[in-house]
Amino acid sequence: MAAAVMLLRVLTPALSSILAPVAFEKIAQGKIAELVKLTTRAIRLMGLALAIPIGVIAGLSQPLLRVWLGEEFESLSALLMLMILSQAFFLPLNPIYNITRGLNKVRFPALVTAAGGVLNIVLSILLVRFAGLGILGVGLATVICFGVRTTLVISRYAAAQLDLPQFALVRHLGPGVLLAALLSIGGVMTAGAIGIHDYPGLLLAASIMGAIGGALAFTLFMTSGERRLLLELSRLSSLLRKSS
Repeated sequence: MAAAVMLLRVLTPALSSILAPVAFEKIAQGKIAELVKLTTRAIRLMGLALAIPIGVIAGLSQPLLRVWLGEEFESLSALLMLMILSQAFFLPLNPIYNITRGLNKVRFPALVTAAGGVLNIVLSILLVRFAGLGILGVGLATVICFGVRTTLVISRYAAAQLDLPQFALVRHLGPGVLLAALLSIGGVMTAGAIGIHDYPGLLLAASIMGAIGGALAFTLFMTSGERRLLLELSRLSSLLRKSS
C-alpha cells in the first residue's frame, strides 16, 4: 500500500516540475490569464492521467492483496481503497504550488503543511486509541489532513492570489475523481464476478481496465482542445523519435 501511494506521490511532483518554468515565465510577464489556463488544464489532465492507475489499484485492491501478499491480507483492501482513491482529490493539485512559488507566497503553505503534520499525529492517536479504528484510523487521519491541507486550504489560497473564486481550481478535479470512481466500481464488480487468484488474471484485468479508462478519459472527459493537444504532442514525440 505504501509503495503504491508513494509511487503516485513521487511521480506527480515530477510532472508538475516540468510545468514550473513555464508557470514562472507567465508570472514574470504578468500573463495571469495564461497562467490560470495552464494551471487548470494541468490539473484536469493530471487528474485524468492519475485516475487510471488509482481506479485500477482501488478496484482490484482485494485480488491484488490476495495474489501479492496472501489471503490473510485481504482484510486490508478497504484501507488500500481509502488510501489510493483519496489521492484523486489532492495529487492533481500539485501545479498550484508553482503559483505560490512563482509569486513568492510560500510562507502560508509552509505553515499549513507543518500544522497538518501535527494534526495528522494527533488525529491518528485519537482515531486509533479512542475510536478503536486501528490501522484504518491512521489511514483515515492521513487522508483527512492531506485533503484539508491541499484541497480545502492551499488551493483556495492559490486561487485568492490570482483573484479567482475560492473553488476555481478545485472544481477541475471533477473529471479525474469521477473517472477514478467509475474504474474502481467496475474493478470491484469484475473481481467479485469472475474471481482473480493469480498474476496472469490480475495483469489481464488491470490491462483491460487501464485501456477502458484511457478510452473514457480521451473520448468523454477531455475537451476537444485537450484532445488536440495530446494528438499534437504524440505526433511531435513520434517525429522526434524518427529524427533521432
